[in-house]
Amino acid sequence: MGNKISNPNNISNTNNTNNGTSSASISDVEKKSPPPLVSNGKNRKIFWIIISLVAALIIAAVIIVIILVKKDKNIDKATKLNNNITSEETKKSNQESNKLMQESDEEKNKKSGTLHSSFCGTSKLKMKPKTLNLTKLNNMDSTSSSSSYGPISIGVDFNSFKQPSKMSSSIFSKIRKIILETANEFRKFLQIKHQNIPLIDSDKKVFLEGCNLNTIGSNFKNYLTLYDLIIFPTFDNLGDYTLAAAGACVFTGNSDKPRPVGGVLYINTKLNFEKTNTDLYMKSVLFHEMTHVLVFEPELMRVLNIVKKEGSNYYISSSVVLNAIKKHFGCNSVTKFYLENQGGEGTLGAHWESRYMLGDYMVSTAYPGAVMSDITLALFDATGYYRTMHYSGGLFKFGKNKGCDFLEQKCIEDTKPISDEFCVLPDEPKCSSARNMKLSCYIIDYSNYGIKIPEKYQYFDNNYLGGFSYADYCPVALEDHADDDYFNYSCNVGTSTLASEYGETIGYDSLCFMSSLLPSSSSKIETTGPICYKVKCNSKYKNYDVQIGSRSITCPTNGGSMSDPYFKGNILCQKYDDVCQSDNDVVCSEMFDCFTKLAKNDGYSYGVNNIEEYEEIIKCCEKGSKINYKFTNLLLLMIYILFIL
Repeated sequence: MGNKISNPNNISNTNNTNNGTSSASISDVEKKSPPPLVSNGKNRKIFWIIISLVAALIIAAVIIVIILVKKDKNIDKATKLNNNITSEETKKSNQESNKLMQESDEEKNKKSGTLHSSFCGTSKLKMKPKTLNLTKLNNMDSTSSSSSYGPISIGVDFNSFKQPSKMSSSIFSKIRKIILETANEFRKFLQIKHQNIPLIDSDKKVFLEGCNLNTIGSNFKNYLTLYDLIIFPTFDNLGDYTLAAAGACVFTGNSDKPRPVGGVLYINTKLNFEKTNTDLYMKSVLFHEMTHVLVFEPELMRVLNIVKKEGSNYYISSSVVLNAIKKHFGCNSVTKFYLENQGGEGTLGAHWESRYMLGDYMVSTAYPGAVMSDITLALFDATGYYRTMHYSGGLFKFGKNKGCDFLEQKCIEDTKPISDEFCVLPDEPKCSSARNMKLSCYIIDYSNYGIKIPEKYQYFDNNYLGGFSYADYCPVALEDHADDDYFNYSCNVGTSTLASEYGETIGYDSLCFMSSLLPSSSSKIETTGPICYKVKCNSKYKNYDVQIGSRSITCPTNGGSMSDPYFKGNILCQKYDDVCQSDNDVVCSEMFDCFTKLAKNDGYSYGVNNIEEYEEIIKCCEKGSKINYKFTNLLLLMIYILFIL
């Protein structure tokens, strides 16, 4: 802008000529002119020029200050994203609950007239997985691997992520944010030796065809130098009974050890994104789906020798995973551990069997308050290219130390449950096995929905009575679902419906206890039920305090029923090791909360990885910088003109 005026002095000379004073002597002016700035046209014009320039100078200064402030904010934001690994972005999350589960296929769902959604719809993915031919397409000398493990870096390409016509901009932006936060959660527990792979032009076709995309980011050549995996999200109509679907679409490595480097993520446009706690619910769903991209896919696991196929069923054969299974259940004779044996494509063999793993986030349905098990961590480890940080928090307790009978017997024998994971009284109040939800015993009459329970899954005299279908119709604890809310009965983010005298506290340091405690002065009759209490662990003495209102009760190392003179009734304490982290005083009752708390001091940092947003911010900053440069030149020019005048 300043370059348009090459000689400021010419402006001054021109002005003098126009005023007709270039030939007048000083003495003439002094003799003939009236007092300055009163009647002389020249002085009056100079005065208003000076006033105008001063006003322009002030305006320019204000504009520059505003631009500099905005620029500093953008640079701060860009720096955080550029360091991707230096800012922590997310802290919360949880799982969802269910209405009514009949069968996995849509026909039986329609027949029952209910919606109890399955996570996945792999059969609806429109992709044809491809493998990058690094030997042929790339200079292998430029493809290098890190010698040490570091947090996995997952990038997100939003080029195919278009806003649905009926979705508001605020909801659309929120979902984008949730996708990034979800990808970031893997960094907190999953590590990899980064392989630096510069892509070339012909690799673009591999991503487009393998993932069935029309377009990808212009920076695609740097995808595998910046990241270990790229996710391509999109919206799609997946029907009434599928929440989302995902799968790996591009692999690298040799044929006997392929590693996913590209994956698609479909989100059902029919989902209700405006319910309470939608953020937590969606994060849980997407975390499940991204795990399908990373590892939990039957054929990928078969190639990696993690599972074997027997007829149409898959079972765990990896010694790494089997050892984790033996340790959790306390059964050393396990030689096969079958994956989900119900449902169609996208469910069968692609999830844990709910009968044994209910509560792990990789079962096939949106189970309330789902957590990560050490068995799932072992599955990542068994690939050979991931290393896990054991930040599960030990929350998965379904069947823990229940022995081989838990795995081999029916869940109900002679009308009695074989362990407290199962139940026989409809709507009996219970805590979830992870102690993070208030649930009730799920038993329904399937004849109301025209569904006949298979004979081997019949546990009652009435052969139409059964529990959760994906858990082999075993009666288990499920949430009494509220249509207007997700996690309504969560101890972390739910809503307490109890009177204040029960002393319930909802929060991330709270756990579910079976309790009948009431103040001794209360007129209410004590009734045992699930109540959420805040917990404080004491690693020195291996005990923990349970806060009931303004008072607390100390639970001993081995747990047991406890009472207190101030209260009537009692509380059933769990063992210290089932509630607290053994080597510190951390209390966590939700999967993502555990990741954040336990990864806090591990020496790594966990920022969001998204090249698209980083580039947008850089463009913003560069634009601001250019504008600022022009205004700076203009300001300097004005100062110079003012000085000349």
